[in-house]
Amino acid sequence: MPSKTYEKTAILIGRFQPPHKGHEGLILSLLKTHKKLTVAIGSSCKKRQKENPFSAKERLFMLKKLFSQKKAKEKIKFTFLPDNPSNKKWAQIFCKKFPKEKYIIYSANPLVRKLLATYEFGKFLLVRRKSWQGKAIRKKIIEKKPYLSSIPAKLRNWMKGKGEKIMLNCQK
Repeated sequence: MPSKTYEKTAILIGRFQPPHKGHEGLILSLLKTHKKLTVAIGSSCKKRQKENPFSAKERLFMLKKLFSQKKAKEKIKFTFLPDNPSNKKWAQIFCKKFPKEKYIIYSANPLVRKLLATYEFGKFLLVRRKSWQGKAIRKKIIEKKPYLSSIPAKLRNWMKGKGEKIMLNCQK
């Protein structure tokens, strides 16, 4: 674990469809190395689709439930990041909202990295990427295969109940 504490606010960009143990571990790490963290919930206008089953509000609910401790609540800010038909326009909106002088970005998305190439990107390790990736988890749910070991403990009951129903209804 790096001992350096960054002055810039970390911004983690992700879809969180659903939030999984990889997200949890990365956020906990960022809370140790940054004074502030903004979690940007991407594709926030999309819901009830195969690749985007959960609404932005449902993802926000899950993330807030996951990081409900007082210390985390004091350091984390959540925001929605809607898609835009124009990648150029999306980048312009992002840059206006999050000036590069104040933020260091964390994202594994190649398009985000390309569109925001002038920003500083933080380094992080993708742990158990194949099994902890949202796409893999959604596939397991649809195929009725075990998946809960990839989901943080605080979210398992919600996922077993409402989360699975939402996912399965998106496949019809």
